Amino acid sequence: MLLLSSKPKEFLKSWDKPVDAVPIHTTDETTKDKPITIFILFLESSANAAGLCNSVVDYTITKPDGNVYARIKDAELWKNKKPMQKGKLGLGVDYLEIKIEPKDPLGVYTVRATVKDLNANITLDLKRTFMVLKSNK
Repeated sequence: MLLLSSKPKEFLKSWDKPVDAVPIHTTDETTKDKPITIFILFLESSANAAGLCNSVVDYTITKPDGNVYARIKDAELWKNKKPMQKGKLGLGVDYLEIKIEPKDPLGVYTVRATVKDLNANITLDLKRTFMVLKSNK
């Protein structure tokens, strides 16, 4: 699951608490002066012979005109760690915070994430969009 948040600190603080449910404040809008954070939540990752996972994610963010705004390869989702307990959500280790620069256009940006479980040779493509609006400043 690919989430976009404008309140990442609150989310991460809640995530670290041992509770049954974590409030998730997602968004699909931001302004040029406010960053947006991209998180990946996952259920399972395959273990290798040593009992460790090896999952990564490639991110591509495109501008409203379709040109690439940012590309990040092989960010850690869950590497050299034991698998999550069955049925428990995991939070990808590397999350991405982006802030649209003043020179960049307003409009709909697209986030594509290719999640790769390298042990199981499985990929999953995720996609979300967000709107960059004019700031009230």
